[in-house]
Amino acid sequence: MGGTDVKILSYEELEKKFGGMLRTFSSWRIVDQTYEDLYQELRLVLWNAQRAYRPGGNAAFGTYLYRACVNKVGKLLHKIIGFDVRFHEL
Repeated sequence: MGGTDVKILSYEELEKKFGGMLRTFSSWRIVDQTYEDLYQELRLVLWNAQRAYRPGGNAAFGTYLYRACVNKVGKLLHKIIGFDVRFHEL
């Protein structure tokens, strides 16, 4: 994040900075999920990621958020197709 502490940014600033990522994931076609529904789900992922992120950890916030989005979309797909497609640690 270029050294900016995500904990001190307002949610609006964070959404402006990472909205492109959320829009990209929202454009994935998932049965029974509209673009708007998925975007709203991912806005909650962003909000939760801001709260849970630890700056001293092993990942930049963008990476942390990306993985959280992949996991959320994976969970939604899991409900539909019946197998686990989440991103896992190796």
